Amino acid sequence: MPQRALYHASRYDPAPVPSWWEASAPPPQAGFGPLQGDREAEVAIVGGGFTGLSCALHLAKEHGIQATVLDAGHIGWGASGRNGGFVCWPAMKMGLAELISRWGEEEARQFVLSQIEAVELVDALGRDEAIDYDRQGEGFYSVAHRPEAFAHEQETGEALRRLVGADTTLLSKEEFAEVGHRGTEQFGALLLKPGFGLHPLKFLSGLAAAAARRGATLHGHSAVTEIRKEGDRHLLITPQGTLRARRLVLATNGFLKEGLHPGLDARVLPALCNVVVTRPLTEAERAAENFVAEEPISNTRPLLFYSRLLPDKRLLFGARGDTSGDPAVAAKMRVWLERRLGEVWPAFTGAETTHFW
Repeated sequence: MPQRALYHASRYDPAPVPSWWEASAPPPQAGFGPLQGDREAEVAIVGGGFTGLSCALHLAKEHGIQATVLDAGHIGWGASGRNGGFVCWPAMKMGLAELISRWGEEEARQFVLSQIEAVELVDALGRDEAIDYDRQGEGFYSVAHRPEAFAHEQETGEALRRLVGADTTLLSKEEFAEVGHRGTEQFGALLLKPGFGLHPLKFLSGLAAAAARRGATLHGHSAVTEIRKEGDRHLLITPQGTLRARRLVLATNGFLKEGLHPGLDARVLPALCNVVVTRPLTEAERAAENFVAEEPISNTRPLLFYSRLLPDKRLLFGARGDTSGDPAVAAKMRVWLERRLGEVWPAFTGAETTHFW
C-alpha cells in the first residue's frame, strides 16, 4: 500500500517559494541544468542544499573526488535556501544538565564543540571561497520571553562556560533594551559567540560555485525517482537520465521521498515554520522600539519566535508553522504572524509584510 505523505503535496513541490531570499538573490546559476543521458560518477549526492554541496566541495577539495549532485528543484530551492539565515548554536531542545546526565560530560562537550566548529566552518568557507553573503552581527541573542525564563538563560550561560569555555554574556532587560530591542516579550538575553546572520541563498550559491570550480557536477531539476543496486554500483533514475555511482550520499533532509531508500522510510520529515518579512522600517519606527541589534535573535518559547533586522532595515520574523502544509491554512498563519509581530513590537503594528513563506 502506498505511504501517505504527512503534509499537503505543496510542501514537497520543488518550485521556488516567494521568499525574500529568492527575491533578493541573483537568479539561479546557469550551467546546473537537468541530468540528461546515462552518466557515471564516483560519488552521487542526492540533494543540492548545504549538506550536499558541502559534501561535494570537501570531497573535491580534500580528497580529489569529483561528485555529482542531483536536486529535484533549482539548486537551493529547499530548506537551505529559505531558512532564517541564522548561523548560531547550541542546536538542542534538551538542557545541558539532562544532556550530561544521559550521555556523560565528555560526549556533551564534544557535541557542543561540534556546533561551535560548524559556525566557524561557515565563516571560514565564506572567507576562503570569497562568497558574498551579507554577513551580519557578531554573535546570537537568546531572549527570555518572560521574567521566569531569565534565570534559565543565566544557568545556560554559566553551564556553557564551564563545559566548553564558551564566550557568553548575560544582559538584563535594561541592558538588552540598549543593544537589542525594547519589545514587549524581552526580559533579558544571553549573547553567545561565535554567531552571525547571513543571506542563506547567496551563501548557498557561493557554495555551489565553489564546488563546481573544483570539479563537482551539479544538476538541478533532476528529481531522483528510483534508486537500485546493480552489482557494486548504485543506479539513480531521473526523468531525463541515469547516474551510476560507486558511493551514494542522501542529503535531502526532510524532503526524502518515501520508498527511495527503505531504511529511511518514515524516519525523516519536514519541520514546518513560517516567516514574514516587512517593508524597510523607518528610522522613527525602529527608534520607537530601539531595535538596533544586527545579530540574529530568538526567544525561549518552546515553539520559538526568531527575528532579524536585515541590511535594508526590513524585519524578518519567523515562528512555528501550521501542521498541515495546506496553502489555505498557511494564509491564516500569515495573519497570525502579522498580529503577533505587532504585539511584540507595537511600533511596527501595521507595517506591510512584503514576503511570506
